[in-house]
Amino acid sequence: MLRGEPSGCRFASRRTGPSHDPLSDFDQRVADISVDHPAVVSNYRAAREIARRSASGEATTEELRQSLVYYRGLFEDLLESPEPVRKEARR
Repeated sequence: MLRGEPSGCRFASRRTGPSHDPLSDFDQRVADISVDHPAVVSNYRAAREIARRSASGEATTEELRQSLVYYRGLFEDLLESPEPVRKEARR
């Protein structure tokens, strides 16, 4: 797992489609999420930056609170979306 990012980010990657490693490429996750959830991408970036700063002891309590609000908004948006429709294999 990457430092400075909650384990729930695996959920975000799983919801946006297949990838080689759900936690290895933040920019790819942002691109994937932005397709169906463009309204939450800037908050996702801001929350990750706060988490990165927190890992080095630079984030304030208010910033940490705000990052939780950002992540909660992302997860709520992802949970409201229906699962992608998969085509059934022809028999």
